[in-house]
Amino acid sequence: MFVRGIFVCVLVGFHLLAKADIGDTIIALDPVYTKGVRFEDPSVGAKLIPIDSFQLELNQMRSLAEVLNQQSFVNLGSLGPGGLATMSIRGNGADHTTIVWNGLNLKPPMSGQLNLSAVNAGMFDQVSIQPGGSSTMYGAGAASGIVFLTNKLVLTDDGLGMNAGVEVGTAETKSINSSIKYSTNNFGTRLNISMQQVANNFEFFNTDRFGDPKERQEHAAYKTLSVVQQNSFMLNGTATLETDIWYSRHFKEIPSLTSSLLPGRDEQRDENLHIAINATKYGNNWFIKYRGGLLHYTIDYLGYTTGEPVLSENRSLTLVNELESKYSFSQSQLIFLGLNSTIDYAAASEYSKDPVRQKLDVFGRYTSFYFSNYLQIDIEARVPSVNGRFIPLVYSGNIKIKTIESVFLKGAGSKLYNLPDLNDLYWDSTGLAAGNPYLEPEYGWNIEAGILHTHDREQLSITHELTVYQNKLFDAIIWAQNDQNTWTPDNYDRSITKGFEFTGKYIFKFISTRMVFAYDYAYTDAMVYKMVNERYEGKPMRYVPLNKAGVRIQLFVKNFSAGTYAQLIEERPIDRAGNYLEPYALVNLNARYRFKIKRAKLAVYLKITNLLDTNYKLRAGYAQPLRGFYTGLIYTL
Repeated sequence: MFVRGIFVCVLVGFHLLAKADIGDTIIALDPVYTKGVRFEDPSVGAKLIPIDSFQLELNQMRSLAEVLNQQSFVNLGSLGPGGLATMSIRGNGADHTTIVWNGLNLKPPMSGQLNLSAVNAGMFDQVSIQPGGSSTMYGAGAASGIVFLTNKLVLTDDGLGMNAGVEVGTAETKSINSSIKYSTNNFGTRLNISMQQVANNFEFFNTDRFGDPKERQEHAAYKTLSVVQQNSFMLNGTATLETDIWYSRHFKEIPSLTSSLLPGRDEQRDENLHIAINATKYGNNWFIKYRGGLLHYTIDYLGYTTGEPVLSENRSLTLVNELESKYSFSQSQLIFLGLNSTIDYAAASEYSKDPVRQKLDVFGRYTSFYFSNYLQIDIEARVPSVNGRFIPLVYSGNIKIKTIESVFLKGAGSKLYNLPDLNDLYWDSTGLAAGNPYLEPEYGWNIEAGILHTHDREQLSITHELTVYQNKLFDAIIWAQNDQNTWTPDNYDRSITKGFEFTGKYIFKFISTRMVFAYDYAYTDAMVYKMVNERYEGKPMRYVPLNKAGVRIQLFVKNFSAGTYAQLIEERPIDRAGNYLEPYALVNLNARYRFKIKRAKLAVYLKITNLLDTNYKLRAGYAQPLRGFYTGLIYTL
């Protein structure tokens, strides 16, 4: 049984003498992302949560999946380390969460789910999460939340700079992350390369076998390569041009299920290419932005389901062209307009045909301020069309009210829509799975309200935020087994998720000592309903915990820092028959020391994951590692 309450993490203080004091950036990153957020400004009622810069630095050689899983409102679905990892927000499916990289929607048109295990967290300068429906600004797929990944190359007269890191650890983990950049006041360029190789031969207790024997994971190794190249130009002081290229390659051996007596033999290779162009011209009270993009996804899966090797080849290409504009009538009246054209091409061994999908959307926002900016209102709308067929208008309203000092009330209501993925429609019957060409788009509503309190003083900074929400989707697309035991998607009558999120962060500062205490808690009631015998039959959404909580404590004393993160997750339903995964608790520790050698800054660190040696699963049939140790060195010039 899940125990609701507060779990206390005791941090032992360390005393360390250091020759030089190197400051840490521990305050949350600036939540304004000019390349990613529509119209360079998030919707007024939106809840935007940046990942702490210290956590990004400490986990720069880990996957994005591991970083995002430390948020209570995020539910990670992982087939083991290095395996397929997707995320959902507020209880909805993975294809209801959109990943936005430098303004481009990275949702793969075939599966609708980006593999977060193949994404290295160190490739980005900023990562933030926006829970809640955002279909009006970001189109199909943004029904429950967005993750913003940003490469932000700041133009300063710094000249040449370098960064390199190496990490080794449990399960024969070997990782490197390096970057080199050159910048002036008008031009900057940067190259970032990251590689990881893991044998992934960790030990675990196999609860799917009698006696829960301790076993070693086999046939689960993986390799990842990521390369990001950026260029940024300042033109005449009023225009910018930014280009970003992101190439990634991921190879994974697929282990057998923990309930299987047969050894694993399957393999998967992913190869992705993303190209983004952002060109912006600024005026006194206006700007216009062009954004272009190319997304190419390749997945080759070698399976042995029939005993003989069968290669499944999947290819997709997405071309994006977009215009955004802003005009300020006055300091209190602003209008934003945008046009998006997206073309998806796809081909797969199991498809009944090679589909092409063309989307053309017009969207906009009107923002107004009242009572000396104490009241702000956004009204947004989007007119989407697919292959020349108009989809009903989606729209939203957002409000933010400043009450007493540092206390804000926020609210948002929006209409949502989501298109079937191409796999949902065109997957030809293989006996195990079959698509459904008669699927209808999902549509629904999202409403939320919240209160935000901030307090910022010289020695103490406090942030609290409480948000309550309800998300309702009709014609919800759910994959389930039919009477022939074939997995196939169908439009269920509705899915309803509701709950609340409570987050807080304290930063204490005294001379050269600082401490960060942060917590988050999410209550998520997620149900899916279908009409059976003239009555609605409701079942809990698979793998969604009712309660999830986390606590983080980090202490900084001059050049030394140490901290802990603890997470508690309730049992999660795994099928419609009432079976559940066990609840679990995880505790991680970290310590880091920074020092200088002439101009170079170096940092050495140690991380201990799963300190309590908890045996747990994120998906049924796939093991997760027990206690792990990782150490690394980071060099910055």
